[in-house]
Amino acid sequence: MRMSPDQAAHRSSTAQPMTCPHCKMEVPDGASICGHCRKSLKPSIAGIGCGILGAFVVLLWAIVSQVASDSPSPSPQIPMVTYSLEGTARSASITIANESGGTEQHVVPVPWKKQFHATHGKFVYLSAQNQDSGRLEAEISVDGLVLQRAVTTEQYGIASVSGSVR
Repeated sequence: MRMSPDQAAHRSSTAQPMTCPHCKMEVPDGASICGHCRKSLKPSIAGIGCGILGAFVVLLWAIVSQVASDSPSPSPQIPMVTYSLEGTARSASITIANESGGTEQHVVPVPWKKQFHATHGKFVYLSAQNQDSGRLEAEISVDGLVLQRAVTTEQYGIASVSGSVR
């Protein structure tokens, strides 16, 4: 189909020039080869394939990153401290360093136990005075491992244990 000179003039005045991606020169819209550098202006199959592959890699990275952030990350375990009194004594007067770092005094029955979480390096302390005759054993353990143990068999004797949480 042949265009009249008026149609051709109208088409050339309305056609938008495009820029060659290789040499950055203006070329007519619809051209398949740049008139300046003589390179093809049509996207190559290799270029499309690389673009798809790149998009796939970015998508895969985003999915893996999301899954990794949704997974619970291993957090350092906060140690469990246990103060305990055992023995044949019936009661003891105790002084302890509590979970907030303060000091508390109580009269407690034997056997007795108190547990709380403490950070590494925290100072822990238990002092127990026997209120009658019999054996009184004071112990501090951290995650089930004995930190320190002391015993008294004297009436009004004191068993004191202390240390730092490891």
